[in-house]
Amino acid sequence: SRLKSACEQAKIKLSSESFTVIQIPNFYEGIDIYEIITRDMFENLINDLVRQSLYFIDKVLQEEGTRKHFISNIILTGGSTRIPLIQLQVQEHFNGKELCKVIAPDLVCAFGAAIAAKTSNKFRTVIEN
Repeated sequence: SRLKSACEQAKIKLSSESFTVIQIPNFYEGIDIYEIITRDMFENLINDLVRQSLYFIDKVLQEEGTRKHFISNIILTGGSTRIPLIQLQVQEHFNGKELCKVIAPDLVCAFGAAIAAKTSNKFRTVIEN
């Protein structure tokens, strides 16, 4: 859990800085971890995942019968969408269309979940009973 926490903090820091340090004293049997991670290193590690995400974006659009040029606003949700590589790749994927950044990604998730819950028949049944 210490490693997971340190990596999460590094991901957050690399969203706004060019490098960070992952340091965990006495990680395993007296071994300390001390690693300098650059944004380039991090982006190389996640590049395949970002490409997979773009594939799923296209798949959803295809299933909905929508084309990219019909999308008027792009709002990214969730903490990982603060990663510059993700923002850049999504923007390029939508032919340079600017991302809507006036709404906090976590707020969008909460708002979307509330709308989904309110419109869900399953949720209404639980509330009404």
